[in-house]
Amino acid sequence: MEPRRELESRGFVGQWRVYQRQALDAFDADVAAGDNRAYLVLPPGAGKTMIGLEAARRLGRRTLVLVPNTAVQAQWAALWDNNFPSTQPSASDCGTERDLTSAMNVLTYQSLAVIDDDTDSAVRRKVLKSRDQQALLGLLHPNGRALIERAAARGPWTLVLDECHHLLATWGALVSALASVLGPQTGLIGLTATPPTELTAWQHTLHDELFGTADFVVPTPALVKEGDLAPYQELVYLTEPTPDEQAWVATHRARFAELMLELIDQQVGSMSLAAWLRARIVDRSTAEGNQIAWSTFERAEPDLAMSGLRFAFDGMIPLPDGARLREQHRVAPDAHDWVNVLTDFSIGHLQRSEDPRDGHALTAIKRVLPGLGYRLTRGGVRVATSPVDRVCALSESKIAATAHILDTEDAVLGSRLRALVLCDFESMSGTLPTSLKGAPISNQSGSAQLVTAMLAVSDARRSTPLNALLVTGQTFACPAAIDDHLVAFCAERGALVTTEPFDAHPALRVVRGRAGGFSPRTWVALATAYFLSGAARVLVGTRALLGEGWDCAAVNVNIDLTSATTKAAITQMRGRAIRKDPNDVHKVADNWSVCCSTADHPRGDADYLRLVRKHDDYFAASPQGLIESGVTHCDPSLSPYRPPVTDAHTITAQALRRTAERARARAWWRIGEPYEGIDVATIRVRSGGSLGVAAPRIPASALTPPVPGRLNPVRLARSARTGLSAVAAGAGGVIAYANFGPVAGAATAGGIIATGAGIVTAAAVTESRRLEQAPNALERLAAVVADALHAAGGAERGAEALRIKADPDGWIRCELDGVPTEQSQRFTAALDELLAPLGEPRYLIGRKILTPPATRLARAAFAARAVMGLPVPGAVAWHAVPRWLARNKDRRRHLAQAWRTHIGPPRQLRADSPDGQAILDLFRGDNPLALTTQLRTTWR
Repeated sequence: MEPRRELESRGFVGQWRVYQRQALDAFDADVAAGDNRAYLVLPPGAGKTMIGLEAARRLGRRTLVLVPNTAVQAQWAALWDNNFPSTQPSASDCGTERDLTSAMNVLTYQSLAVIDDDTDSAVRRKVLKSRDQQALLGLLHPNGRALIERAAARGPWTLVLDECHHLLATWGALVSALASVLGPQTGLIGLTATPPTELTAWQHTLHDELFGTADFVVPTPALVKEGDLAPYQELVYLTEPTPDEQAWVATHRARFAELMLELIDQQVGSMSLAAWLRARIVDRSTAEGNQIAWSTFERAEPDLAMSGLRFAFDGMIPLPDGARLREQHRVAPDAHDWVNVLTDFSIGHLQRSEDPRDGHALTAIKRVLPGLGYRLTRGGVRVATSPVDRVCALSESKIAATAHILDTEDAVLGSRLRALVLCDFESMSGTLPTSLKGAPISNQSGSAQLVTAMLAVSDARRSTPLNALLVTGQTFACPAAIDDHLVAFCAERGALVTTEPFDAHPALRVVRGRAGGFSPRTWVALATAYFLSGAARVLVGTRALLGEGWDCAAVNVNIDLTSATTKAAITQMRGRAIRKDPNDVHKVADNWSVCCSTADHPRGDADYLRLVRKHDDYFAASPQGLIESGVTHCDPSLSPYRPPVTDAHTITAQALRRTAERARARAWWRIGEPYEGIDVATIRVRSGGSLGVAAPRIPASALTPPVPGRLNPVRLARSARTGLSAVAAGAGGVIAYANFGPVAGAATAGGIIATGAGIVTAAAVTESRRLEQAPNALERLAAVVADALHAAGGAERGAEALRIKADPDGWIRCELDGVPTEQSQRFTAALDELLAPLGEPRYLIGRKILTPPATRLARAAFAARAVMGLPVPGAVAWHAVPRWLARNKDRRRHLAQAWRTHIGPPRQLRADSPDGQAILDLFRGDNPLALTTQLRTTWR
C-alpha cells in the first residue's frame, strides 16, 4: 500500500493528554507555516513516542525513526502496531529491518552510523568537525552507505529522531548528512527530554541547523502537578569506603600529607608553598611594587582566586584585601584547590628556578599529583585517573547500601516493590591501570554482575526474596533459585530458553536462547514481563540499556550507582521511575543516589561532588515543600560544595525514614494546584546577630551614618550635650559602633521646654510604639533592592512582589515573585552583594543599625532622642552598592530613593573617595554578624 494511504488509514486509539495536544498543535502550526522541522522537549513518561508517531502520521510520508537501542526500537514498533491500528487489512507492520519497505520504520542510530573500521581515528575526527557531507558519507561502512542509498530511492521521508540529544555523538553529523541527501523536503522531528543547554559551539551549530529553536517545551514538574507523571522524592544514601578500602586510601593520604607538610614548611625547595601563596594571592604585587586589585586578580585568575580563598578560610594564609568569603569559599581546600596552587607554584616558581632543591620539589609534586587525578607537564596540568576517586566510586559499600535500601523499601512496599538498579557497566573490560595496583578493587567492582550476585546471596536472609534479574546488552541472568520458573515463564511466551552456570558468580544462571535471534530486544521484553508479574522485584542493568527509553510504569524505586552527571543522563535515568502506574494510583517514586566519600584524602570527595552535579538543574520537591533544584532537595543540610563531615549517618537515616512517608512527599507537590511554570531565583539568609529594624520616619539627623574617624562640629556639640562617649569601629556589612551615655540625660531642660514637653512626650510615645512594631531590616533591605531595580528598569515588579519566609532550619528565604527568571536572578544577586562583607565596591551606602531597647521605659527614652533628631545609639553598617545598580547615576539615584523610603536617610560614597577608602581600610571583608547567604533556584 502506498505510504500516504496507509498512514491516513491509521489513527490513535487512546486519549490525548492536554500537553500532548499542545505539542501536536505546535507541530501543526509549524507545518502550516511551511516549516517541516520540529523540536519537541518533553520529560520521560510524557508520551513522546505517541507524539512522534502521530506527528509523522499527519505528515503522510514514509517514516524512518532512529532510536538509541534495540529495546527502545521494539517499544516503538509495538506502540505503532497496537496503538495506531489501520482500517486496511493490507497495512504493513512497523518495519524494524534495514530494507525500509514499510510505511513506518524504526532502526537504531548505530544501524546508520556504522563506521568503517579501517578509517583512522584522526581522519574520522577531522571529517566530523569539517561536516563535509561527502566525506562524512565516505566514513560509513558499505552497509551504512547502502542504507542511505536505499532511503534516497524511496522518498519523500519523515525522519523522527528519538532522544535526539544523542546527536551530540558521532551519528549527529551523519544524520545531518542523511537529511541533506534525502532533500530539503524531508520532514524532521526531534524528540528529547533534555533542552540543548550544555552544548559546545560545534554542537550548537549542528543542532541549530537540524532543528532551530525548540517548538514546544514542558518541564517535568509541570506534568507532576498536572497529574500526568507520578510524584517523586530524591533520596541520598551516604556511605564510606569499606575498612580495606579506607586503609588503602589512608596510605595515599599519608604520602600526600607528608609532601604538603614539607612544601609548606620549606623542607624541600627554596621557597615554602605558604610563602608563594602569600606573595601570589595576598600581596599580589606587580613588578613596579603596586598591588593588583582583588577584583582584577579574581577576573584574571578565577580558579586560583577561588582556591586561595579556601586556603584563607582554612587558616593557611590571611584573607586577601578586597576579598569576600562566599558560601563556596567557606570549605576546606579540596583536590582541585590543591592542584590549582601546586600547578601555579610549579609553573610560576619551581620550573623557572635553577636551584636543585626546587628541582627536587618539582619531582615530588609530579609524583603525588596522579594520586589526585592529574599529571603535571611543562605546559600545565592534564586530567588523569584518580585512584582514590575510582576506589570510592566503585566501593563495595555502595552495593551494601543498595541492599539496605532495598530492605527498607521492601518493608514499606512489600509485593508492590519494583526496583531498578542502574550501573555504568556489566563488568569492567581490560586491565586495571597501574595506579590501582594493590587497591582492593577488581574487574567486578561496581559492576551490574556483582550487584546482582550479592542481591541473590542476600535473598537467603529474606522471608520474600527479591529475585533480582541481570539485564544488560550482553547478558540476561537470574538467581539460581528461580531458573526453572523463569524458563517456564519464557516458554509460555513463545521463547525457548535454557540456563547455564555463571562462571564468575555461582549464585546466578545465564539465560540463553535455544534458537538464534535471542538478543537484547527479546530478553528485555521477557525480563520486563517477569518483573511486572512480581516474580522478580528488582532489575539490575546498565544505564546504556535500561537507563534510557526503556518503558515500565511499575518501577517505583530507582537506585543510581552510576558516575553519570550530565543533565541528559540524569533526566533519562530518573525518568524510568516517574511514569504513572495504572495499577497504583497512589504511586510515589523514590529516586536514590548512592554516594561514597571519605575525609581521609583530598580526592575523597569526588563521588560527593558528582552527587552534587547530578542534582544541579534537576527539580524535585524538597522537605520544605518547595520544588527546588540542587542537592538540597535531598536534604536541606547538604552543601553543594563539600560532603557532610559529622552528620552523614543522620542524613542517610532520615532518607531511609522518608521511604515510609510517601504520602507526605506526595503532599509536597500539591498536585492539581495552580502553578506558574517558571524558575525562580531564591536567596537564603542566616545571621548570627541582629540586623536591627528599619524606621525611616525618624529624622535624618538621628539616622545619618557617620564616617568612622570623622566627627563634624554638629556631632561634637551634641556629644558634649548628651554625654556621647566615643565612637568605635567594627563591621557588619561594615559596622561602626557608637556608645552613648545615659539616655535619661539626653535632652537639657531648656531643650525640652523650648520644644514643648507635651509634644515631645506624645511624639515619643508614638515613635516608641512604631519601633516596637518596626519591620526587620532584612525585609526592608530586600524591599530597597526590589524597588530600586523596578524603578531602574531591572525588574517588572518591586517590593510588593517580595516573598519572605522563615524555613524550619532557621534560614530566611527571600525571592521576587511574578517576574521572569533572569529578573529574579538579578534581584537575588543584588541582595547578596548588598548583604555581603565589603570587597571592592564602586560605591558604598550606609545605614544605622537600630536595635531599640526591650523594656518600655528604655525604648521610650530611645524614641525621645529620635524625635528630637538627636543621634540614637546604634551601630553603623556600610554596604556595597550592588554592581547592577552602581552602573550609572540614574540607577544610584533610584537606589537612594528606595533607601530613603524603606531604611532612612541614605549616605552614598564613592569607594575611591577619601571617606570611602577610610571605610574600606577599616572594614573590608569583615563579617561580625556571621551573615551567610545561599543562592538557590525553585520552580513554581
